[in-house]
Amino acid sequence: MFKILVLSVAVFLASIAPLSALSAEPQVEMFSPEGSIKEVRQVTVRFSAQMVAFGDPRLEDPFDVKCSEKGRGRWIDGKTWSYDFEKDVSAGTACVFSLKQDVRTMTGEALGGRKTFSFDTGGPSVVTMEPWEDHLAIQQDQAFVMTLDTEADEVSVVRHVYCSVEGIRERVGIRLIQGDARRDILKATGTEVGKAPILILQCKQVFPPRAQVKIIWGKGVQSKNGVSTTKDHVFSFKARGPFEAKLRCLRERPKAGCIPVTPMELVFMAPVPIEVAEKVTLKSDKGKSWPAKPRNTDSKEFTDSVVFEGPFPESTWFTLTLPPQVKDDSSRPLSNQRSFPLRFKTDPYPPLVKFASDFGILEFSAQGAALPLTVRNVEAQIKAFLTKAGDSDRPAAMHVGSPEGSTGGAFGIMARADGTPPVPVQAGEMAGQSSAGTIRHLRVGTEENIIRLLNAVEGAKREKSILKGKENVKRLTIPKPGGSKEFEVIGIPFSEPGFYVVEVESTVLGAHLLEKKGPMYVPSAALVTNMAAHFKLGRESSVVWVTSLDKGEPVTDATVSIRSCSGKALWQGKTDGDGIAYIPTALPSDQSCRAMTSDYGRGLFAFARKDGDMTFTHSGWRNGIEPWRFNLSRGSRYGRSDVLAHTIFDRTLLKAGETINMKHVLREGSMQGIVIPKKGIESLNEVLIEHVGSEQAYRLPLDWRADGTAESTWKVPSGAKLGTYNVFFTKKTPDERPRSYDRILSGSFRAEEFRVPLAKGLIKGPKEALIAATEIEIDVGVNYLTGGAAGLLPVKIRSDVHGKSVQFADYEDFIFANGKVKEGTQEPERSQSYQLPDDEDAGDEQVDSQEVTKKEKPQTIDLKLDENGAARTKIIGIQASDAPKDMTVELEFRDPNGEVQTSSTKIPIYPSKVLTGIGMANKRAVINKTQSYEVVVLDLQGKPVAGNEVKVDVLQVKEYSHRRRITGGFYAYEDTSEIKRLGTSCEGKTDQKGMLRCEVKPAQGGNIILQAETKDGSNRVSAAHLDVWVAGDDRWFEGRNDDRMDVLPEKREYQTGEMARFQVKMPYQAATALVTVEREGVIDTYVRRLSRKDPFVEIPVKANYSPNAFVSVLALRGRLGEVKPT
Repeated sequence: MFKILVLSVAVFLASIAPLSALSAEPQVEMFSPEGSIKEVRQVTVRFSAQMVAFGDPRLEDPFDVKCSEKGRGRWIDGKTWSYDFEKDVSAGTACVFSLKQDVRTMTGEALGGRKTFSFDTGGPSVVTMEPWEDHLAIQQDQAFVMTLDTEADEVSVVRHVYCSVEGIRERVGIRLIQGDARRDILKATGTEVGKAPILILQCKQVFPPRAQVKIIWGKGVQSKNGVSTTKDHVFSFKARGPFEAKLRCLRERPKAGCIPVTPMELVFMAPVPIEVAEKVTLKSDKGKSWPAKPRNTDSKEFTDSVVFEGPFPESTWFTLTLPPQVKDDSSRPLSNQRSFPLRFKTDPYPPLVKFASDFGILEFSAQGAALPLTVRNVEAQIKAFLTKAGDSDRPAAMHVGSPEGSTGGAFGIMARADGTPPVPVQAGEMAGQSSAGTIRHLRVGTEENIIRLLNAVEGAKREKSILKGKENVKRLTIPKPGGSKEFEVIGIPFSEPGFYVVEVESTVLGAHLLEKKGPMYVPSAALVTNMAAHFKLGRESSVVWVTSLDKGEPVTDATVSIRSCSGKALWQGKTDGDGIAYIPTALPSDQSCRAMTSDYGRGLFAFARKDGDMTFTHSGWRNGIEPWRFNLSRGSRYGRSDVLAHTIFDRTLLKAGETINMKHVLREGSMQGIVIPKKGIESLNEVLIEHVGSEQAYRLPLDWRADGTAESTWKVPSGAKLGTYNVFFTKKTPDERPRSYDRILSGSFRAEEFRVPLAKGLIKGPKEALIAATEIEIDVGVNYLTGGAAGLLPVKIRSDVHGKSVQFADYEDFIFANGKVKEGTQEPERSQSYQLPDDEDAGDEQVDSQEVTKKEKPQTIDLKLDENGAARTKIIGIQASDAPKDMTVELEFRDPNGEVQTSSTKIPIYPSKVLTGIGMANKRAVINKTQSYEVVVLDLQGKPVAGNEVKVDVLQVKEYSHRRRITGGFYAYEDTSEIKRLGTSCEGKTDQKGMLRCEVKPAQGGNIILQAETKDGSNRVSAAHLDVWVAGDDRWFEGRNDDRMDVLPEKREYQTGEMARFQVKMPYQAATALVTVEREGVIDTYVRRLSRKDPFVEIPVKANYSPNAFVSVLALRGRLGEVKPT
């Protein structure tokens, strides 16, 4: 039995040995691809023997190819041949490769083995589908738009594609949508016809609500060439729910009534006409009505909800009534129409104890300061705890309320919800629940405690007190003058500056909001001060600028200290006469407290104290002034931002098996310029070469010299992946892959399979710039790199015209020569499509009809070079345009190495010898407010043209949209744009700088266009237009925190010794400004006075500002007047 087993194994091994091992005759050793495979672009064949002499340009193809896709064969080496298709072989294509009968090896031997090989690209497959796969709310009569990779036989589609619907046992067939319905759906979805085969199908049965639906693209669907799919492909969907209407409101608990202070919303599960939604009524039992306000009214025809704005009376019954026979946009009746009129009740007003924020800064004045506390439906006398971080050893004289057991108090109402005047009330006058409060006082050196308390407030949990039971905490009672149910704002007064933490305790609030019964705690921290600290943190140096809040003036001789997030003292000093404390040394990393979970668990604190007042700031308080908002890099994708790494390669394109030599350079940016790193360079002891995509990595040792350079050599492995390789400097980590922040990118190169070209193509266009040209004469030629012309060589010349963007370095804010807009009424190139009501918000995108230009068709010219390897030809039929264009000309020829080579060039075509540019600092204007803008006229080299006549017209853009439902659950938005000329805004001649300064005062809101025109000496027009949005009285824009001020340099570049001049555009009449020159740290500081009359800043340019630096301006203004009551 054992012997039989061994013999059978031996026979099996012999049966799987390669054919070439059993026969010495030459044959095809490998053919790829075979079978059924998608996206074929190349066929590769390897022979077992040497077939050709490599380098002979007259080599013949060894195969007869029978395939509908065109291609070209080439020998890669003496044994390997490939056939490259001109494009990816389309699906549904079968290709057959047959060896020619006369094919011989170099030694004259005939080939044995297989002679015929084939592959196909499979049957038709679905590339994209609308609605997309796994959509959870398709229409119940949904049609599906399928883009295929090849045209399908429709008979086989109907036979082998079907639907599986939850709740329906049998297979549901499909129908193909044709004719006008198909055309409407294609238009609605914006599907481009002609680029790929498109099939639209629909299941023969309507889906039940919320049913799981599957489209099975079955086995056996055939292409026009007869190639079939070999397996099923399943697409899953879910039908949308029934058409219902539901009332939504905020509730304290699931079965509780509606909270009366918040809006109520009636939500429809599908869009309904707005005129129907507006007939919904809401009435209380006392007879008062609330109007229904439709939401999501962008379509101006449909909405999916109505809102009733509060507040509402508490503990009141309401009736919500709908109009009869409500239907959605699909004409479905409301499934729960019988549930209306709907009766429901509001709850009593919920209890409320709320501070404005977890932390805030209150300006201290002679009248003191007050922390607002909003309360409602809580205890008549509120328990509270208070602590103060003082900077003296004496007890704090904080008149903040009535200590437990006393009858006096100093609380008052800041405002009442009903608008009645505030009434000062003593705590002893209040009746009801009594409670106590506490005050805590901390001694000198309490900056650490401030940091600890800030973290405690931010991380506080509402069921646990952060002050109760602690030392130096004072208990107090906050009286509620209006009674326990009154909605009012109480001011907690502070009579002296300092840092306070107040915590309110409420049993009533806890009973409503906590799962476990008990008191609820609401804390807040307040810094009461008349000083402000502004912290600029740099890598090598930093600055703290201390100013007053009321006047915005610098505070001199203030004590400044820097502390880490754990409270450790890092630096201490005093401010100079400009209120600046300059920190000339590097501060520790602001990432040092990762164990803390609050926002203050990282970063640095800057404290300032003077004459009993104290303030602080945090390095993380920089919303709106982050470096990235000003295009300043403060880090990199790979490694540290302070290190500059670069690798110099002997070449950047290699083959597998070749060796690359690299010289590495490491530098460090400093306030003195770019220098050799002083420390840390030894930790980067390894070169990491990583393939982009697969992340396959190779490591080399790295030995740095004293001058910050090193060298490496690497041989590309024969099995290395093709593509791009990144080179990193990193720290050697034998057991794990280096982390991204421990490595520094220094360069990249590519490994590819290519042949060295043996010839070079040349294209030469006209010497002079082309103006309004309709034809171009070009010269082409091909020369061998070893010398001599490629005479009588057949070539192809391709040309394509596309738009050209014109920009000049000194005019970054201008738009140049983008042509005229077309006046009148026009439709965009495509309509908007919306699959479902859930996608209503997707309709914001609009197609600008001015951007849709008639594309010129590419041209191809076949030529044969003369005996000198040259030819001249003419490209004709170039369309006239009022905007610059680029013509790309490409020369294609067959290189002697067997590959197809190309050379290309771009030839610009201008409509005029001058270029018009138009620019506006802020492209948003306001009705009836004057907005300035500028027009510039330049020649083609970017030099100003003086004395040219310029005219600027104003045009108005109006857009109209109408939605309609079409077959298969799709919605078509028919959009129309109307552009109408309103008049002339500006006329005049350009000055010596080629500029014309103009103003516009829009009389209407919406989108307007400023269109500038000028002419050259031959009366040819150059035009540029600028879109401007005009906000009207009914327009609202979200305020941003990064668009308040601009700093404009007089020149783009300065030399050492010059005086740099900047214009500061700020919203203040007058201000005090801190001007800093920064790079790796704060290099220099200046304090300047700015005003509308003199908004300029001048600073000397010093040698250490090279190679570049940036200037920052921080402008401050004091309070203009007393705070007005609200």
